[in-house]
Amino acid sequence: MFYISLRHEPNLTKHCPQPLSYIDNYYTTKAPHHPNEWHDDRVQIFTLGPDTLFVEKSNFVLILNGYISNLREITGSNQVLSELEVLAERYATQGLNGFKECRGSFSIALYNKISHDVCIVSDFYGFRPTFYSQTDNFSLFCSRHQPISEHREFNKELSDQTIFDYLLVGLNFRNETFFKFLKMTSAKSVLHSHKGDIQE
Repeated sequence: MFYISLRHEPNLTKHCPQPLSYIDNYYTTKAPHHPNEWHDDRVQIFTLGPDTLFVEKSNFVLILNGYISNLREITGSNQVLSELEVLAERYATQGLNGFKECRGSFSIALYNKISHDVCIVSDFYGFRPTFYSQTDNFSLFCSRHQPISEHREFNKELSDQTIFDYLLVGLNFRNETFFKFLKMTSAKSVLHSHKGDIQE
């Protein structure tokens, strides 16, 4: 799993990572791997578990949650390749277009160190949605909904329409959750967060 907390404005004192009881509980009960944590004065990033990979480059941070099934096809190589390094190289040279040919079950999260933007890329079928929300001071992104719902600024108001739709037909037709202010990405979507504005 991964969790990203992006401040709309820099913290001029010093960024103090928010303790996340859900991540602590997950680590102590289920995950054999210690969580990775990275932050600056605008963003706090956690990654946890064997299915989430993390790499830092000079201008960006890239996270892969899941796997790319056609790595050899898109690279044209039969050698054993690092998914992270291939994705980082394609992003550095082609931008988001470098991910268009990727297939598998994944979500890719990018943090631009220069512009302080966050970008989330979903797989073709939406197997691994990313949950996201906006508060007065933060934009929040996570591969699970629990850490966002624990954030101190998160509004836990329920979505009557989503609950009604689910009780009526047993399906959710939109990229919404039972929480009014918690949404999730749809299949083959690209989510951008720029200066506190999230658009898909």
